[in-house]
Amino acid sequence: MESLTQTQREALMALIIAARYADGTLSLSEASAARTEIEALPWDSGSSRDLVLQQLTASVRNAMSSAEKKTAFLSEHAGLFTEAAEKNLVLESLKRVLRSDGLNPKENEFLSQLQHRLGL
Repeated sequence: MESLTQTQREALMALIIAARYADGTLSLSEASAARTEIEALPWDSGSSRDLVLQQLTASVRNAMSSAEKKTAFLSEHAGLFTEAAEKNLVLESLKRVLRSDGLNPKENEFLSQLQHRLGL
């Protein structure tokens, strides 16, 4: 994860948050897994991780409010990852979060949409 730029790390954080909203249920196990993934990311920003996390959460809530916004959000964030290793890292990170309480059809659909946007 150290090879990611700060912009990519923030995009990954946004995608992790979005993954948690994919099924409309915010479980404690997903919250814990998401926190673990996010805290593992190196941080090199003038803003605190918590402040950026709050801003990203608001952005994600807005993006998940409609199919069109969700598609645009996924395309924008997935587009920041150009190398195969980066793309795989993103997908595996999100899978760890979502598998923490068991994958359901909505989460599988989210992962499939992201995988498509990543070009995997």
